Amino acid sequence: MNKLAWVIPSFKTGVGKYTETIQGVLSQFVDLRIYITKENFNVDELAKFSTIVYHLGNSRENVMSYMAIKKYPGIIVLHDRTYHNFFAHYYFDYLKKPNLYYKALSILYGEPVTQYAKRENELGRFIWETEDCIKYPMRELIYPYATAIVVHSMNYLEIVRNEYKGVIIYLPLPFEANFLGLNRKITRKNLKLPEDKIIMYSYGFMSKNRMIEDVLRIIGEEDEIRNKIFYVIAGEMPYTYLNEIKSVVSNYKLNNIRICGFLSDKELYEYLSVADLCVNLRRYNAEGASWSVLEQMSYGKAVLVMDNGFFSELPDDVLLKIKNTKELKEKLFKIIQNPAILKEIGIKAKDYVIKNFDPRFFTEGFLFLLKNFYIHMNKKIFLNKLLREIIEITSWVPEKINNKILSETAKEIFEVFGRALENENIN
Repeated sequence: MNKLAWVIPSFKTGVGKYTETIQGVLSQFVDLRIYITKENFNVDELAKFSTIVYHLGNSRENVMSYMAIKKYPGIIVLHDRTYHNFFAHYYFDYLKKPNLYYKALSILYGEPVTQYAKRENELGRFIWETEDCIKYPMRELIYPYATAIVVHSMNYLEIVRNEYKGVIIYLPLPFEANFLGLNRKITRKNLKLPEDKIIMYSYGFMSKNRMIEDVLRIIGEEDEIRNKIFYVIAGEMPYTYLNEIKSVVSNYKLNNIRICGFLSDKELYEYLSVADLCVNLRRYNAEGASWSVLEQMSYGKAVLVMDNGFFSELPDDVLLKIKNTKELKEKLFKIIQNPAILKEIGIKAKDYVIKNFDPRFFTEGFLFLLKNFYIHMNKKIFLNKLLREIIEITSWVPEKINNKILSETAKEIFEVFGRALENENIN
């Protein structure tokens, strides 16, 4: 049985749930060794593996994973569409070299973008906290260290294909509903929630991208909606955003809102068990896929989402999709006028997740990747080795990574060595 290193930042994340879901199925076919970079991680243990899988997200917790990738390239699962937040932390906080951040922006996107970023950042409008992070994702800095890339969205697959010239594959997010252990004995009375209202529920990390203030303003401005719903908001959020949310609640004198802050998984699922509608909006979609949306759908909940990114790929009859705040208001009016549609959509949503995100689908595709693209991954390892050697003698390239500038060089090298690599197994 082949050994496989599986590198994640922590089990206390969506990637952790993902790993626990796939672990049992995948372990039937490979000798799976899980490495957690936040727990006594020795990067050089990865030298023992010919195949390493890195799960990379857009948060600061991924620094050690990125450092490991640079030393031991491997298959990279891109869990987010943008890595700008991560690289901002990497350059500003970890390396403490903001000049390299601006140099990287300049090389990747041009000097005008760099000057724009400097102006915005100096004013406290950090571009990695705005929709600019989608325009300038900085994921190009990851590609030189990937022997192959895995994504969980067909739309994202096409985007990355235009940027990355190696092996890339779409695999459905592995999800298992029974894993959650939802407590169905909890009642609204237990949670001190009204029996005669539609319970709306949002949870997760809350930022301005989640559009909570937009939902609250509509509730505040429309009495018909205000009188029919009760809205629970759970999860950590930046202090400035929390103040903004509280200010909206205060201005509209909303007494049908509960802001819970951080909750344990047990508490989150208790609220989920009694919710009628999950509000999971993203002003812009920065995720490769959405564990929380599948989680909500799998328990028969209607979910309100923006029609973008991963969400746009799911059928229209298993989600409540909107394109803007005007449609958000219209959708909320339809819901309060006909609450029965929530249960109808929830039933379809649950059935869809069960049929389309079984962990076995991921496993079959992943094993296919290992079996049929191994020689291609070896080519990429060899090519990246040559690229890194070139980068090391090109002193003006920041942080030794500039896949964009070297892409034409890479093509030339591959033309020279490609045929030889077809017949040689390079370790």
